[in-house]
Amino acid sequence: PVAPTPVAPAPTSDSIWKSVLGYSLIGVGVGLGGLGFYYADQVDEATEERSDELAKPDGSAERANSLANDIESNGDLKTTAWIAAGSLAAVGLGLVIWDAVDDDAPEASAWIGPGSAGVTVRF
Repeated sequence: PVAPTPVAPAPTSDSIWKSVLGYSLIGVGVGLGGLGFYYADQVDEATEERSDELAKPDGSAERANSLANDIESNGDLKTTAWIAAGSLAAVGLGLVIWDAVDDDAPEASAWIGPGSAGVTVRF
């Protein structure tokens, strides 16, 4: 009887999760950035509408107060979306870069000289 030929296992990458997660986080960050722009537009529209309402001789104070509340809440949502977008995109980019470097551990060294100092990092 002939023994079956052994099949070599396919090469696997232990770090594939870094790039997949990294690009995913960048994508979510971009989406949240777009959401931040949507809320910024809502703030602009509500601000303009409130100004128009206050300029009318028979304008409604209740409507103006409601628009002021909308401006505040949409402004908070805008800021939150942009902070989350930047944070997730930065972490995602870090994961992508981490995956792109060699498997060798990075080296870091500090140096101090006359009138200067610094840190050198090699990947």
